[in-house]
Amino acid sequence: MSRSEVAAPMGDGPAVERRQGVRYMTVMRVATLQTEQGEELCLVRNISEGGLKARIWSPLDVGAAVTARFKSDYDLPGMVVWRRDDHIGVQFRAPADVALILSGDDGPAPGLRPRPPRILVEAPARVRVGAREHRATLRDISQGGAKVLLDAPDQWEDAEPPLILAIAGLPATEGSMRWRDEAIVGLAFNTPIPLDTLAGWLVARRG
Repeated sequence: MSRSEVAAPMGDGPAVERRQGVRYMTVMRVATLQTEQGEELCLVRNISEGGLKARIWSPLDVGAAVTARFKSDYDLPGMVVWRRDDHIGVQFRAPADVALILSGDDGPAPGLRPRPPRILVEAPARVRVGAREHRATLRDISQGGAKVLLDAPDQWEDAEPPLILAIAGLPATEGSMRWRDEAIVGLAFNTPIPLDTLAGWLVARRG
């Protein structure tokens, strides 16, 4: 199938030709979108080899170049071909192997949590451990956890859960330390940050 023959994403946009052999998969998957303004989160509603429909929280418009990435780490470059309210249709530059892409979004091994998509972002943060509060710098964040750089790592030797991460514009979130590499700490949240809250915060902080 040539690029000109790739079917546009199904959804609330303009009517599209339903070509024989085009198979749409209805999904509810959180993915990232790389745009000219930076990286953001989206909620994919359906996907085919030719494109996808997603809910977004940014002012992306028709003609914008985007690259979608799922937890499988496959990059899908494309372009916004329609927008209605907070939903967009993206047409891929080349046909995508949907089954292969979504296979990386399957559930984790027993006993492990699924890892939501992470966004690289730098912002001041504070981590409260018991009655003590420590300054830190946020390095990345997802709905389920964050990576922070500690300003005073020597004060964390005896850190015990629960830890509370506070970032301006987001609700204080309780969690625990999953790993540590010198001054870098990985935190896992006890309760995921709602997608609306995190996606909106990421867009708002871009100004």
